[in-house]
Amino acid sequence: MARRIVTPLVLSAFFAASCGLEIAEAPRDPMPENIPPITAVQPTLPEDEEAETEDDTEATPVDAFDLTWASTPIHLRTIVQLEGAIDLRGRSGTLDLYVAQKSGVIHRIERGFSARTGAENLSLASRAVLDISDQVSTGNEQGLLGFTFSSDGRRLFVSSTDLDGTSVLTEYLMGSTRADLGSARVLMRVPQPFPNHNGGDVHFGPDGFLYWSLGDGGGAGDPLGTGQDAGDLLGSILRIDLEATETAEYTPAPGNPFIGAAGADEVWIYGLRNAWRFSFDPETDDLWIADVGQDLFEEITRLPGDTGHGRAANLGWNTFEGNQLYEGGEPASSETIAPTVEYAHDGFRCSVTGGHVVRDEALPSLAGIYLASDACSGEIFGVQAGNDVRFEVMDVVTDDEAPLAAVWSFGRDADGQIYVIEADGTVSRVIAPPLLDADEG
Repeated sequence: MARRIVTPLVLSAFFAASCGLEIAEAPRDPMPENIPPITAVQPTLPEDEEAETEDDTEATPVDAFDLTWASTPIHLRTIVQLEGAIDLRGRSGTLDLYVAQKSGVIHRIERGFSARTGAENLSLASRAVLDISDQVSTGNEQGLLGFTFSSDGRRLFVSSTDLDGTSVLTEYLMGSTRADLGSARVLMRVPQPFPNHNGGDVHFGPDGFLYWSLGDGGGAGDPLGTGQDAGDLLGSILRIDLEATETAEYTPAPGNPFIGAAGADEVWIYGLRNAWRFSFDPETDDLWIADVGQDLFEEITRLPGDTGHGRAANLGWNTFEGNQLYEGGEPASSETIAPTVEYAHDGFRCSVTGGHVVRDEALPSLAGIYLASDACSGEIFGVQAGNDVRFEVMDVVTDDEAPLAAVWSFGRDADGQIYVIEADGTVSRVIAPPLLDADEG
């Protein structure tokens, strides 16, 4: 079994815990000097004879990282300004981009290229792809929180909170550019005891099953103890098969660790406080989870694809916050996985925003680097995983030279390009550094 790696640190907290969506804008003051160092450790997964692995006797392959990646500036180009933007996805079969608003609306950005110059043209379509604003609660951390498309682009899956605050996962059939509102099929409803910590990200995994994150239900310190309860859907990432039965709209995905065991059949990973954003590396199948902390620490965890990308993993909340024992936490029911990286609430940092691993051919120096942010500090982080773990604060260059506002979310399109979504509604693409003219260098 894996052993939790606990590294003693004495670090101060600048902010009380944020839960992701309560941040209106990032502080504009400069980052202070001498910020305490980031703690980076390499997690190991619990041994499980039933885990689906190709060869668990071999070490995880390590990317051949460009040694200069940490000095590569992150260049951002604004593509749209959309109030309340919260998520962005591409869709198979089209170059168009899809952007969701927290209020319950999904928009389409028409994307084309000039036949004469090859220049990209982007325009916001006049009609919404989906509008469920009359069905969505938007207080606190509620709203339309995430969405994704099936691999063929014909179905849309939306994660939201309804007017009662219940987390809802809904499927819609897609036409050429719009969802059929009348085709709505509710897959799951999970009651939320508090209005915060709803999680809400949704992705198809490399195995073709649908993964959905749910926070611990809210309230400081996990008062209901859902994090360490694998039998509770809250505080977990769920994994489901979309095949319906006579009595249900889905089935727990085959191979889920708690089928026939002490736990909920849908649970894949537990011990989470609020996994607001997670993602899969499209090349390695690694699962990256950014879990929002309580008072002191934020954590980012990589679960390698070749060892089951987290099957049955317990990420420790509320026994641990980051690598530290959480005050008042009860002993864990099983051994837990250490985060790959933890960082403290110093220098305006307060709430991790998970992103994506770079697999964009236009950004070769960043290949294999995981990009994330913090909803208060306006920084972008780069994480190198594998045998050597590195965490770096990246230089960011915006097209208007303004500092980043609070980063609410990241997105990825069908071409593998990565996008940054700020609290002020700015949606930007991570682009290759511009070429210098000969007389510039």
